Amino acid sequence: MLSGASYVLLPCLLLAAGASSAHAADWYVNRSGSDANAGASLLQPFATMQKGINSASDGDNVFVAADTYSGTGNVNLNFNGKHITLEALPLFRSPRNVTIDCKGTARGFSFTNGENASSVVDAFSVVNGKTADFGGAVYINASSPVFIDCSFSKNTALYGGAVYTYSSAPIFNNCSFTKGLSRIKLFHFGWRLKSLPQRREGRLRGLEHLFC
Repeated sequence: MLSGASYVLLPCLLLAAGASSAHAADWYVNRSGSDANAGASLLQPFATMQKGINSASDGDNVFVAADTYSGTGNVNLNFNGKHITLEALPLFRSPRNVTIDCKGTARGFSFTNGENASSVVDAFSVVNGKTADFGGAVYINASSPVFIDCSFSKNTALYGGAVYTYSSAPIFNNCSFTKGLSRIKLFHFGWRLKSLPQRREGRLRGLEHLFC
């Protein structure tokens, strides 16, 4: 009986071992790094966020060190349909010390490949985004990503100085919107805004820069 039981338990143990070996990977980005690095440790980080995104698979985390990022690979970021989290390193989360400076020539993010609530941007500031059409900081089409603890400032576009959404249901949780500019404003609350700034001025400024 004991011998027979051991044969029953063995496959279970093997299955458990196999399950534990499958886990999300962590990738790291630091402006002082290099995109030629492996990117899988703090000692060998990538230099650009897009390299980290491209390297990640569904369920992975891409951690970004505190700094101001701009230029190719750090603006016009695209998750390409991946269900991943792009996140400021926990040590640098507050006060939003990871900044994407678009320098008036690009936007921060585009979500156009069916991303959902498993596609997360956590604790970033996006500043100086500018486009001639839609979404100075973020453009979202047929996708529903989640933004947590993010701020958007000094972003400009014809439609949606900060964010433009179409046929989408993104979530902005504890995010702030300030000093943006959009020539055409239209409000529709089919998507979810959570924990907007409490001051009346903050609410007005926030809503003025959202178009969907």
